[in-house]
Amino acid sequence: MWFGAELFAQLAAPAAKPHAAAPLTAKDIHVFPFAREFKEQKFKSSSRDLPDELHVNIGTASIHLYGKKRTDALRVQGRPTGHVGKAVLLPASDRSGTVVAKVPSAEEVTSYFAVIELADSLDTKPLKLDQGKTYNWTVKSENGTTTFKVTDGATELAAFSNPTDSVEAVGFAATVRNIGNEADMTIATP
Repeated sequence: MWFGAELFAQLAAPAAKPHAAAPLTAKDIHVFPFAREFKEQKFKSSSRDLPDELHVNIGTASIHLYGKKRTDALRVQGRPTGHVGKAVLLPASDRSGTVVAKVPSAEEVTSYFAVIELADSLDTKPLKLDQGKTYNWTVKSENGTTTFKVTDGATELAAFSNPTDSVEAVGFAATVRNIGNEADMTIATP
């Protein structure tokens, strides 16, 4: 009888809520060079193929990706490459946050991207971000599928949906085209 009462108590107890993703640390966040012309290719963080453009500061609840372009266009792997910057990747665990651009997107000047890292490549989607506007992002894995979305209210700016076991990380990238062009975005990671 005692086992029956214990089992009944367990069954009658409210289901435990899934715990929130652990807070991110600097070790969880990966930064590497990025080029719009090679938006499907992940360069190693130590790569010398691309110039070291833009900066990344990692705080306790946000990532700041910013800077001015200092170099001119160059040839990378035999291709003219002018839109260079950085990508920032986070673990693909369930979480959400916001992204704000202090410098807006501008065609052929400043470009922002939502990024998902797959086993051996990147999948990217351009983000048109207005200056000072707050956008939401979410990562959710359920039923074997991981979804990463960036939204402006009810409007989807970018969305990815891939088998969970193929998703390595998610994140954002920024590129700038000409010397003096700027990018500046803050990704909140509460």
